[in-house]
Amino acid sequence: MGKYSITDSRFDTITGLLGGALYLDHPQLLKISGCTFNNLRALNVTNQTDLVSGGIGGAIFYICSADDDNCRLEISNTNFTRNFAQIRGGAIHFNYYEPVFGRDVYFDKNKACWYGDSISSYSQQLMVVTFGDYMDMINKINFPMTAKKFDAYIS
Repeated sequence: MGKYSITDSRFDTITGLLGGALYLDHPQLLKISGCTFNNLRALNVTNQTDLVSGGIGGAIFYICSADDDNCRLEISNTNFTRNFAQIRGGAIHFNYYEPVFGRDVYFDKNKACWYGDSISSYSQQLMVVTFGDYMDMINKINFPMTAKKFDAYIS
């Protein structure tokens, strides 16, 4: 059992800036179960002081810091439908620790204008990859862009 829990709840037709329904700032062992997040909106507001504020996490905006080991979000038996974020994370946006998804979590018809129709985050671990390593990965997954096609494309 988590330290905190949200169970058997319905969030419907709510609009916010960061997280249409929930803004989770360093939650300590939060469990969400048996819930429905439907028709929620995270809209972007532009003003003179802040160039961008909002429009992230249509249903849930979840942030942690790297040194917070107790920051944890677990989601199970929950539906995310028809949620919208004007920038990213149509249903959920997280910044560091990925939510732990249990059984029966469904995403349907969520939308974000920039990226992450259902879930968005920032790149976590970037590294330099040589062209040869990249093409090996592409060929390994049988991606239609073979080395020969790529060479023809960039020529």
